[in-house]
Amino acid sequence: MKRAIIFLALIVIAAAAVFLFLSAGFEGKYARLTGINNEFGVDENVIAPYTVDSLNLYEEKLLELDEQFSDLTEGDRAMKEIIAIRIAVVETERNFVLAGKEIGLIDPNNPDCSPSGRVFTAAFFAANAKENGELAQQKLKDFNSKYGEFSNEALIGNENFKTTLDHLVVSGENLESSLKGLCFLLG
Repeated sequence: MKRAIIFLALIVIAAAAVFLFLSAGFEGKYARLTGINNEFGVDENVIAPYTVDSLNLYEEKLLELDEQFSDLTEGDRAMKEIIAIRIAVVETERNFVLAGKEIGLIDPNNPDCSPSGRVFTAAFFAANAKENGELAQQKLKDFNSKYGEFSNEALIGNENFKTTLDHLVVSGENLESSLKGLCFLLG
């Protein structure tokens, strides 16, 4: 009985040591991503930069950071997944910005509803925003099922991040439908 208790205590201590090792490693790795996020104003309230140029630079820095991690440790795998979520969010935001630019160029008196016109180009970007938002949602769900304990530290575990992703997906879908509906009504 005494040996069983000692054996059980050793297992508990070993498990705690592994958890502390993984979480400490994660915090150190995540500090690099925090620096990039701070540089671009990304925090718990801002999930991505707002201009195409800043989105491109942010994505470039994320990809550079991603190259620094291997698949050998749990902390590295977690970081790669966080970066993949962030890149999907960048793609979502980039497509919204591009859709907005196209919408701004639509002639309200005579919208070009041809397949290569501004209305369908904007609808294309809106659809891409929705698809990338859904990809980010799936990646977030996968991350939380594997690494839930790191979600809050990574600024992707709070309800605001998930809710924002949900709204982005719905907005992309609604924008695409509205733009296509405009041409249907005029057609």
